[in-house]
Amino acid sequence: MMALSSHIFSPSMTRALRWIARFLGTTLVLLVIAFWLSESRFIALRVSFSDTLQLVCIIITFIGFLIAWRHEMVGGLAMLLGMGLFYLLEWRQRSALPVGLLYKLAIVVGLLFLIIWLHEKATSRRL
Repeated sequence: MMALSSHIFSPSMTRALRWIARFLGTTLVLLVIAFWLSESRFIALRVSFSDTLQLVCIIITFIGFLIAWRHEMVGGLAMLLGMGLFYLLEWRQRSALPVGLLYKLAIVVGLLFLIIWLHEKATSRRL
């Protein structure tokens, strides 16, 4: 009978996934900051309470991204929590989910960090 491999990804694939997640997350942060800088003079004049809550969710997502550079599980969960709350607020306010690619990218990055953490946890138990 054939034994199952204890590794889903090779160590080099895990490293590559980690750097892909970091690159995508950094790109996400830079794009959002560029948007805020270009629109900040208009946005600051008319910020509602729900917009402030959504901003807090995005900040939670960004903090999660920073944490994920060292602690994939905690950072990935924080990113998913931030985006999950953002989607919930958007749904309650507009009865629709956000359609922007950046929101989905944040979820993908958070999931990538969790996949990396799960893989490393599984392989460390089998060593």
